[in-house]
Amino acid sequence: MTTSQPHPAISRVEAIKSLQLSLAPNRFALALLIVSIATALVQVISYQSSLKAQAGSNPNFFLVEVQKTPLYYTAYAIQLALAFSAGLIAIISTNFRTIDRTYLIRFWFLIAAALLMAAKGYTVADLYSSKLVDSTGPVPFLFFVLVFIGANKNNWRVLEKVIAIESVLLCCLVAIGLFNLHTFTRYEAVITITGYLNILFWPAAWIVLKPYPQNSWFRHLRFGPMLVYVVGSTFVQTRLNFVMIFALMIVYAYIQRKRRVPQAMTWLLWAFLAVWVCLFVATFLRDSKGYEIFNNIARSFYSRLDEDTRTGQVRSFAQSVRVEELLLGRGSFAKWDWDGLLWKGGTDIGYLTLLFYGGLPLLIGYIAVQVIPSLYLFSNDIEDWQIASAGVVLLFAIRMFSSSYPGENPESYCLLLCTGACIYRSPWPRSQRFIGAMN
Repeated sequence: MTTSQPHPAISRVEAIKSLQLSLAPNRFALALLIVSIATALVQVISYQSSLKAQAGSNPNFFLVEVQKTPLYYTAYAIQLALAFSAGLIAIISTNFRTIDRTYLIRFWFLIAAALLMAAKGYTVADLYSSKLVDSTGPVPFLFFVLVFIGANKNNWRVLEKVIAIESVLLCCLVAIGLFNLHTFTRYEAVITITGYLNILFWPAAWIVLKPYPQNSWFRHLRFGPMLVYVVGSTFVQTRLNFVMIFALMIVYAYIQRKRRVPQAMTWLLWAFLAVWVCLFVATFLRDSKGYEIFNNIARSFYSRLDEDTRTGQVRSFAQSVRVEELLLGRGSFAKWDWDGLLWKGGTDIGYLTLLFYGGLPLLIGYIAVQVIPSLYLFSNDIEDWQIASAGVVLLFAIRMFSSSYPGENPESYCLLLCTGACIYRSPWPRSQRFIGAMN
């Protein structure tokens, strides 16, 4: 008695259907993520309100321990619980044939390094306190579970809308903050809108880098959120913001070249528009109050362009921390002597801070999980929908050379989702991708 064998064509169709089912949007995880992002925005609004109310006229407000409201802690707890739940659901439902085959190993290496850092810094009592979710503990690295939500290509049908809405909301918050400024000093602007600007840059950068059809009118508005970021950054006079804007323009030029899009005329038009605006303002608005405000801001900003805020800090760090201590790090909650002040935080160099807290294991794990995916931007095999995300992740890798650090904060959502897009790999060969997508 012989058994009939399944027809090869039928087996192929069933395999494709099974694969497509595993690639379907994870609606439950996306719903949890959306609520988590909304709650995170409530958290940052609450914090900014408390900071502005408590900072007063203290120019060293960054040393102030801000007393947060019950709303802040409630929103923080909810967004953490929902984000972790969404990420765990995404991991369980991930088809690992559709992501970088080495990424899962790198991910668990980072988690192990973060737990080692926590073991060196936490006491048993700390594990039963609010320190469990401290920003220098393991939670910012456990937050990387969100990567797996972005690793599902079909989730991006929703995620791109979420990023666009988030950028619009943040633009509104920045605009409201600017409208409510009274003295227009750098100090007032920093405590009012810096928190919103730090989050806005990432969705705004993604919108700039995103591919648009030629007949789409949205492509003419792609620089809108970034222009709001530029205006806000002018008021806060933060040099790093303008370094990141310059880096974004370089990445944008590279991506447009990779897409074989002509750029010369676009850059000439932008340069002409900038010159025309400057001449118009200088000619017709010179005696206006607005011109006077911007002139004072520009002078203040210019006076601090060559201000060195890193050398003294790095020198103090080198005197306080021995090189051998950076092999395994000092652990969570580590402190160091900064010109006589026992400083509880890291440094203004993100990669050095990783070494300080978690040593080489944490630095290597972070580079493997967060930085290496951004290099996919330079691969010929990258799909167009992934390019914007790879550009965003590369920009954060650049920013980590300055005052940035991984966190379980609203700033991290867009970044980690973009990292997920970078590790996606199509299950179909390049020659069959269109057919596979249509079946």
